[in-house]
Amino acid sequence: MDPDNDGKTIWRNKVGYGGALGGIEWGMAADLKRLYVAVADLGLPPPKGKAGLFALDPATGDQQWYTAARR
Repeated sequence: MDPDNDGKTIWRNKVGYGGALGGIEWGMAADLKRLYVAVADLGLPPPKGKAGLFALDPATGDQQWYTAARR
């Protein structure tokens, strides 16, 4: 969201399917280079269920890497 433009959406990236069986859990974290998003879509088969940790570029929302959760 752009704080200088009344909260206008800058980018959107849906990394998790979400719902009762998962989605983004425990908020997110960031450093100067990446936004880290933990997804807990454990009850869904891929491609919908991609449980793990995603790293996104905070300026563009592009996925930089993904590591799957171990089951």
